[in-house]
Amino acid sequence: NFVYIGTTDTDYFEDKNSPKVTQNDIDYLLNAVNTLFPTALLRQADIKGTWAGLRPLIHETGKKASELSRKDEIFYSKNGLITIAGGKLTGYRKMAQRIVDFVSEKLAVEHHYQPQACQTEHFLLCGAKFKDAEAINQFKLRRIGEAKQAGVSPAQIVTWVNRYGTNTDTIIERVFEIYTAVGDPEQRCLEAEMWYAIHYEMVVRLADFMIRRTDMLYFSESETLEKYPKYAEIMGKLLNWDESRILREKAAMKRELALYL
Repeated sequence: NFVYIGTTDTDYFEDKNSPKVTQNDIDYLLNAVNTLFPTALLRQADIKGTWAGLRPLIHETGKKASELSRKDEIFYSKNGLITIAGGKLTGYRKMAQRIVDFVSEKLAVEHHYQPQACQTEHFLLCGAKFKDAEAINQFKLRRIGEAKQAGVSPAQIVTWVNRYGTNTDTIIERVFEIYTAVGDPEQRCLEAEMWYAIHYEMVVRLADFMIRRTDMLYFSESETLEKYPKYAEIMGKLLNWDESRILREKAAMKRELALYL
């Protein structure tokens, strides 16, 4: 139900730890869309939210950002330091593969053995135990039937499977474990997912859960605004936070909301 519009090719001179979308970015992107799609007539009021990141490009003197290569490059120093630069987040596994192969070749030469190529191309990502797309659909249908008696909606199962794959089973098990203790089905599902995220996805802060694991901030704006204080209380219970820590987490989430909105 959303459309992403991006990206820009501009140098960024502000705080690199907290990149923000500028008014120039907004004007540039809206103008580009309305030029290509004249009937869209998009205005700033149509924007639901914004987020920004930085792409590290390898500097070349005299070239503008839009003219620089997007490729990653490996640099080998005489002292043995190996550096990879450039590239982008979506290609991180390929970049890692290239580095592992490079390191293996260098070590093989130094220690006189046969180099071993990177193997992770053949490893399944966590929760990806599916043969094909149809297997994913069948998994959803089975879990919808199984979790129905615990008050888990079909939409919730679809969301979990899309997000966590076969690891959804761990969340469903948790739903059944807390079935008696948590009467409200919606809160039961939330607590089960939070519990899973804390134990299996390294969540330690409210923003970890609402932004970096579930994307709630970006795609459930009204729910995030309305419920983040309640979510902080629930997470506080799961992580044994005191009242001052809960207040700090709420304040941090409020700052994130202000930045996004």
